[in-house]
Amino acid sequence: MATKVSVAHKVRDYDVWRPGFDDHAAVRKQHGLTNAEVYRGADDPNNILVVLDAPSREAVLGFIADPSLKTTMDNIGVISEPTVVIGEILAAQPA
Repeated sequence: MATKVSVAHKVRDYDVWRPGFDDHAAVRKQHGLTNAEVYRGADDPNNILVVLDAPSREAVLGFIADPSLKTTMDNIGVISEPTVVIGEILAAQPA
């Protein structure tokens, strides 16, 4: 089964956060996380949702445990505790 992970958090300033997020792509890739989709809140552009593909739950947990993640999040202005949901795709709905 395919695995998806979503991460929601609030940032101090999206324009500061985004380049740091993009710079951390190599670390995400090392853990097998790909196809990052980034969403901003319609009412608050500093509310961020990131959805990624992952090879497994274990890969996501490895990424979360990577020491560079906390450092990067601190440096780019993440100001809330992230909410992480790891899900397995069961079936896609037809259009």
